[in-house]
Amino acid sequence: MNPDIRVARAQDCPKAGPAISHQPSAISHQPSAVSEQRVTEIIRRHSETMSNRDLSSDLSDSLGEAERRLQAAQLASNVRELTDLIDDAAWFTGPDGNIYTKQDDLDAHRTGYQVLSRVHEEELRILATSDLGVTWFLGVLEGVVGGQPMVARMRYTRTWIRGESGDWKIIAAHAMLLADGGDTDAKAEPGNA
Repeated sequence: MNPDIRVARAQDCPKAGPAISHQPSAISHQPSAVSEQRVTEIIRRHSETMSNRDLSSDLSDSLGEAERRLQAAQLASNVRELTDLIDDAAWFTGPDGNIYTKQDDLDAHRTGYQVLSRVHEEELRILATSDLGVTWFLGVLEGVVGGQPMVARMRYTRTWIRGESGDWKIIAAHAMLLADGGDTDAKAEPGNA
């Protein structure tokens, strides 16, 4: 292992660089793009889906494909693909506890603030219904964040919504650094989505 690369710990993570806004005013208190009526409809469809295991399996497969497209887009910093995979109303909780938007995440890739050289999936769990899904990713990310090398073992929980066209998009995500990632002296923060 390269001696300049260290594993990130939550308490060592600096705030993201200038490409990402941390201003409280960036958080909107407007009603969510996912309305109460939409949530009710999703729950109704969820009940129907749970009774159809074949459909559920197909949905899990398609959500798994979307998750792996996301991993590939992160690795390539493919902003166009990330734009397609992340809903415009999406919010992310980063490993530093701050809240980020879709634009924050795209800017981190577009500006080169975050450049990944490896995404190693150790485990992926999937729950999918007709309109809503959750993925739980466990794995190791390696790259450069804010000019600093980093290796971090991460757990991501991503909530996805499925549009009328059948495409999955992230609507919310949470990232967590895991302490069992190896060397614990890193000073870098992995991305959000």
